[in-house]
Amino acid sequence: FHFTCQEASGDCEIQAQITAQQRTDAFAKAGLMIRANTSANARNVFLGLTPGGGLYFHARTATGIATNHVAGTPLAGLRPPLWLKLTRSGDTYAAYRSTNGTTWTFVASVDFTGMPINTLAGLAVTSRVPGTLSTAAFTAPSVTP
Repeated sequence: FHFTCQEASGDCEIQAQITAQQRTDAFAKAGLMIRANTSANARNVFLGLTPGGGLYFHARTATGIATNHVAGTPLAGLRPPLWLKLTRSGDTYAAYRSTNGTTWTFVASVDFTGMPINTLAGLAVTSRVPGTLSTAAFTAPSVTP
């Protein structure tokens, strides 16, 4: 798991286009994350694409618990290039996808309390294969505010 991020405060939004993704595993993931901090067991939400063509929305709603799939059945058949967006409004985190970066389709949302006002928002990539690096290409990443 690799995470490059910047600070975000309160209600925020992160979006980027995934243009390419290496297939180290069918469930390797590349996407967007909002996290409480950089601790391995931190609260977070993650919207990610897999090389197998699935879009996943995960959340760890309390420090130290397992990360759970939020969106029900993973959305299949989606591949790069694909735009992703995560938003935070109070205690609600919402996930969106787009083919053009302008018209967004709602994926799912999750509500949970306890995320600090100041968080980290960024790009995340995992190979899902211990000791193996994975690459993904992102364009136009933005975090507001």
